[in-house]
Amino acid sequence: LPSGPGWPKDCSEVPAGSPSGVYVIQPTGLHPILVSCEMDGRDGGWTVIQRNRQSTEITWAESWSTYKHGFGNVHTEYWLGTEYIHQISKQKVYQVRFIIWDASNNTKFADYNFF
Repeated sequence: LPSGPGWPKDCSEVPAGSPSGVYVIQPTGLHPILVSCEMDGRDGGWTVIQRNRQSTEITWAESWSTYKHGFGNVHTEYWLGTEYIHQISKQKVYQVRFIIWDASNNTKFADYNFF
């Protein structure tokens, strides 16, 4: 991927009205990375750090090194990686949102400030 000042630093910098999907971001001091951006709703621009489904093929029993740099498929189920999460979150104060869907498709969420 080419580097340069043109990439957003996180999904909040992806232009409003853009569809949810996979984008290239480049946090300060890091190479460009692929992330999933949730752009729906009035407060779009969320950088997805983990996505997994009830019927996942991912075991999640991975080494520390694998968790550090991420694994899975950014288009479906994945863990972004602790190193990338750290590089993104040290840029400014963020809010983190956990969204849980149960087997009946009921949704619950919790927001935490100062992530």
